[in-house]
Amino acid sequence: MIVRPLCLTVLPVVSVMLMSAMEAGAQPRVRLTQRDVSTSAPSRSSTTLAQASSSPAPSTTPAPAQAVPIVPTPTYTDSTGSAATTTLPPLTVPSVNFDPYTCPPVEVCPPECPPACPTPGVPYAAPSYTPTSSHRFRIFGDYLYLQPGGGAVTNFALPVSGAIVPLPDNAAPLGPAVAVDPDYTSGFRAGAGWRTSPVGEWVATFTFLQSEADQATSVNPAGIPVLRSLVFHPGTPAANAAFLDATANSSIDIMIGDVDYRGIIANHTGPNQTFNLVLGGRYAQLDQSFGAQFTNVATVEAVDSSVQFQGAGLRIGIDGERRNQRCGFLVYGRGFASFVAGEFSSTFTQTDNLAGVVATTSWDDDRIVPILDLELGLGWKSPRERFLLSAGYAVNAWYNVVTPGRYIGAVQNSSLQDVQDKLIFDGPVARAEIRF
Repeated sequence: MIVRPLCLTVLPVVSVMLMSAMEAGAQPRVRLTQRDVSTSAPSRSSTTLAQASSSPAPSTTPAPAQAVPIVPTPTYTDSTGSAATTTLPPLTVPSVNFDPYTCPPVEVCPPECPPACPTPGVPYAAPSYTPTSSHRFRIFGDYLYLQPGGGAVTNFALPVSGAIVPLPDNAAPLGPAVAVDPDYTSGFRAGAGWRTSPVGEWVATFTFLQSEADQATSVNPAGIPVLRSLVFHPGTPAANAAFLDATANSSIDIMIGDVDYRGIIANHTGPNQTFNLVLGGRYAQLDQSFGAQFTNVATVEAVDSSVQFQGAGLRIGIDGERRNQRCGFLVYGRGFASFVAGEFSSTFTQTDNLAGVVATTSWDDDRIVPILDLELGLGWKSPRERFLLSAGYAVNAWYNVVTPGRYIGAVQNSSLQDVQDKLIFDGPVARAEIRF
């Protein structure tokens, strides 16, 4: 009687404990499919499980602070290496060879340009200047206003005492010698240039000058001074005659043709100056003539002499200019030396109104004539170098030449071995030039 109630009491307790044990030991069954085991990509469920299994448990302990790396500040040294800076040095734009006589817009100027090129249209040239030119052809014309000197002056009469007739060889002079002296005369020089390269140019020039001069003198017929000729041959009767009137005239004609090649001297050429070496050839023609006539009561005596020269040779020289890039003004200089080989042909004739030709001779001589050309002056160029105006002073000197005065003296002395003289032409010049 007592056992039954106890079994009835224990049985429900055991049942509850078995059911709890079954629930605690039960595990979920996972079914794998072909999709889950493919190698292309893990499934979403497997990825989630992996992340859940691999992720660490959250911790309440704060992570230690990590140290911030220290990056050194870069420094740069200047071009001289004497100073350091923390800023990047400015970049240098390579030099660009612009037209040296035309300023481009400011926005395309290199950093070196603005101090010399504040606004467009102002002539300038950048550093590392390579000479270039904006023109290919040019034509120019020069006005020459030169005075012949040296052997161009010829003495032809001398006032002397006329107390004794005929005049003795040592008659006392009573005044200065009378000479025919050419004055300033106009001439011209014209030419053209053709630039074949940025540093070379061919130039052709023609020069012409013609000078004429006259001189007259007379004495009082009742006075003691009379005129004695300085150009008559001493072997003629008129050499010791006394004259009352005398006139003389002379002329000098020059024609020169030059063909030159002008090459820029790079070592002495820059944004503010240009120097050119000139090498070429020259043709020169020089024609001189002299005539004098003396008269008295019964006699008319005349002398005529001419000297002609033609030749050709080499020409070498240098020209240069120094420019102001802001206003276009410049100073220029030119120096040339020519060595012309040619022939002099000289004649002498003396005539009398009664006896006709009383003396005549001629003489030819081959020689080399050095010719020196110098010029210095000021000028102005337009901003694009299209127009040029200049003015200066020029000297043209001929050496080892034969002049009528020196030739007449050689004929009078019967000595033609060392007949040489010089001709010098000097005076102001002006030029106008157009380039295109």
